[in-house]
Amino acid sequence: MVTSRHDWQGFYHNVIQQVKDGIIPMERIDDAVTRILRVKMRAQLWEKPQPSLRTYAGHNEILGADEHRALAREAVSQSLVLLKNKENILPLSTNQKYLVLGSAANDIQKQTGGWTLTWQGTENEIERDFPGAQTMLMALQELVGEENIITDINQADEDTTAIVIFGEDPYAEMFGDIKRNQTLEYATIKAKYAEDLELIRSLEQQGNPVVSVFYSGRPLYVNEEINLSDAFVAAWLPGTEAGGITDVLFAQNGRDFSGKLSYSWPKKKCSTTINRHAPNIEDYVTPETEQDIEGEHKPLFPYGYGLSYGNNNPSEDLDNLPLDPREFGCGQDEPDDGIATDNLEIFGRSSSGEFVARMSGDNTGWAPVEVSNGSETSIGNLTTKPINYLHQQDAINVVFSGEGARQLYMQTYDEKGEDRNSYLNADATLQFDIDVKKEVPDNLILSMHCEWPCLVR
Repeated sequence: MVTSRHDWQGFYHNVIQQVKDGIIPMERIDDAVTRILRVKMRAQLWEKPQPSLRTYAGHNEILGADEHRALAREAVSQSLVLLKNKENILPLSTNQKYLVLGSAANDIQKQTGGWTLTWQGTENEIERDFPGAQTMLMALQELVGEENIITDINQADEDTTAIVIFGEDPYAEMFGDIKRNQTLEYATIKAKYAEDLELIRSLEQQGNPVVSVFYSGRPLYVNEEINLSDAFVAAWLPGTEAGGITDVLFAQNGRDFSGKLSYSWPKKKCSTTINRHAPNIEDYVTPETEQDIEGEHKPLFPYGYGLSYGNNNPSEDLDNLPLDPREFGCGQDEPDDGIATDNLEIFGRSSSGEFVARMSGDNTGWAPVEVSNGSETSIGNLTTKPINYLHQQDAINVVFSGEGARQLYMQTYDEKGEDRNSYLNADATLQFDIDVKKEVPDNLILSMHCEWPCLVR
């Protein structure tokens, strides 16, 4: 089975040739085909009519049916894993005010993750794409009342319990890859992720009890966030039903945590082994090419870990977890000492998402419009569309009629910018590919500069 439609012909011819050459034995082909056919047989695909003729085909009105949403909500509740519950701060009471903060508090994209409607799962909206869905903020407002939810840290007392919901932006392969000069540390994967850690630090320093709800599609290093939190919940990607989280946080109808880790959780920034020893292999010896989960990379939380209201006995002091001092990537042997050794891809398959594409013009009052990485974007006579160059959606096709002043640019996601002096120290150059389809007008300018007004140069 080949997922990429662009490669199937090459795959087809190569496999046939390698079978003829004896590189791939026919037994291997038969085994692969048998397993695929077995799955189709178990799914009764041969007994069922074609999809368009099945009972509920075309009945779009059943999408989002109450029964389906109730099942999804139950799945969210059962999948939650309680990692920490200091002094039984959970379950929470519905009869008090809460401070609700964090980058994911009101973000449906962070809840649904990658491969949701689009490849990377970005640009989804509740009203348009998931009518009736709830973010955590919405679910909390519904449960305890909008009058009891505070979203401004300056409006809350120091003893107000803070519920901090944070986690990764949606991602799929390529754009979500952790680069060799990065680690598993959540707060450093993107510069803006550090804001969640700073928020939790400030709340802890001023005395607010902190309940952290963490969205992620993979285990990440969050030792400091756990240290600073009174409770910490791994909520994975709850999709549209954040109410499944509040059901358990507030023990609605006796709900309790029942989820267990389906893989181990890292204790160090580069503890990339997330499995347990195979229980069916006696006297298992870890190969030299793998991390030994009984040694330096012993997990913080093992496979199958998960607390509950009835079982709240963590194996470690979760207020004083050791902090890994490593300041260089898992694919690097040593720090770069202020001189960059890895390329910084601003746009494309290896970009980290620190930069976003925007456009503006005199017809928008120079107000920026974010360029979609999945569909066409237009501001009058300037239109962009993602295209495939070397890889999927790694280039932008730009069409401009020439009238008026317009600009298309890459920029850090906020006005803070990023310290890239290590690239200056490495005598780095800015490189890009342009495929010009028509004659370039004289008034087209290509430049590298700050957005006006410049604070640094």
